[in-house]
Amino acid sequence: MQGSKWLMVVLAGGVAACAVGDSSDDETAATPETTPPAAPAPAPMPALPDTTGLRFIVDISDRKLIVMDGQDTLRTDPVAVGTPDHPTPTGDWTIDRVDWNPDWTPPPGEDWTEDKEKQPPGSALNPMGRARLIFNPPYSIHGTKDRASLGEAESHGSIRVANETVIALGKLVMERGGVTKPATFFTEVAADRKTMHQIPITSPIPIKVQQ
Repeated sequence: MQGSKWLMVVLAGGVAACAVGDSSDDETAATPETTPPAAPAPAPMPALPDTTGLRFIVDISDRKLIVMDGQDTLRTDPVAVGTPDHPTPTGDWTIDRVDWNPDWTPPPGEDWTEDKEKQPPGSALNPMGRARLIFNPPYSIHGTKDRASLGEAESHGSIRVANETVIALGKLVMERGGVTKPATFFTEVAADRKTMHQIPITSPIPIKVQQ
């Protein structure tokens, strides 16, 4: 009878130990897990180049000017670009002004302009031709009488095109850039080459100059 009492005590102690162990397991299970840090947001995708509307592309290596309208090529013209000593700069700009019958001011601080003087519109010594499309002063697209230089690296950095080409380009930039002029304006510009007309472009036209 006494042995039975001891057995009951031992069994009771085991049950109590189990109860304590179970309680400990429950507390461990109830501990909340640590939330891992959120993954960083992905970097934004770079903006794609705008290929809509009118734009000019100058390819220095090919010595060509390409005029695009959306995905369509409107025209391709030979150009003269800068020499190795006076390279044409590369980059992206906008054509924001058209000068008809432009004057010419020698760029300051250039070795090749030390003995040059400012030339008025229509002067035989004026290298600007019939029109000048301004995009990165003093660099521009301008006309030339020296057709033999087209397709060569012979300028001091600006982009030369034939006079008839720059006239067509000037009209196109004005039309697509939001500037309207009557036909008589262009007749007067052609008749009086000694008067310069500077036309700001309301919606500048993109131009990319690349190697």
